[in-house]
Amino acid sequence: MTPARLDVGNERYSEAFPKTARVAVLWNSAIPPAEVALKELRAAAPVLAVDLQFVEVPGPPGFAEAFAAIMGERADALFVFFMRCI
Repeated sequence: MTPARLDVGNERYSEAFPKTARVAVLWNSAIPPAEVALKELRAAAPVLAVDLQFVEVPGPPGFAEAFAAIMGERADALFVFFMRCI
């Protein structure tokens, strides 16, 4: 993301989610594009003034543990990468 896009995104994000400080990110390392997107999320987090909690889920058996971890860390929001869980 370019700095200009982050500035505009930060303004919109702050208006839409003014009290969001901690965002859980549910992802699957088996999906290669996730690594690129995680890098961009890490770069954007300080600009957006949010802490990110990365929770990897390799498939359906891991969802219970992932959501338990998210609840335990008391995330304000959840970002989910598309996952095909077949």
